Amino acid sequence: MNNSSSINYFTVGGGTTYSYLRFYNTASNGLNTEIATNSYGRIYFNDNSNAGNANILNNTGGCTIFQQNSNANSANITNFPGGYTYFYNTSSARQALINNNYRLYFYNDATADQATINNNPGGATYFYHNTKAGQANLTLNGNSTS
Repeated sequence: MNNSSSINYFTVGGGTTYSYLRFYNTASNGLNTEIATNSYGRIYFNDNSNAGNANILNNTGGCTIFQQNSNANSANITNFPGGYTYFYNTSSARQALINNNYRLYFYNDATADQATINNNPGGATYFYHNTKAGQANLTLNGNSTS
């Protein structure tokens, strides 16, 4: 957990092989964290972990994956063109702000909960396999789909 008063920056990926940043159990990003995923970069939140109030930037080829009851908490997540975010297996977007310019997926009992989701031009949000929008605020801007 990071509770530093200064912003901590992390970059995951950008090469030609996969690189990972993984959070397990009840781990949290904490405060003042910015994480950028680039090509082949993956952030995993597993087993009740959460993104805290992190600023997560999924660039082309990068993605963030929430699974196994993890949640985005109050993170600010931006999927740039070519960037992905996935919610699987009872995970939750909770109260995150998600600016989606490419792809956002909910699978297998995941929920958007009370998140604010802005689908911008080129952005698409998908709900599959018993997922729920919950009380999320979903806005479609321009050529976007849900």
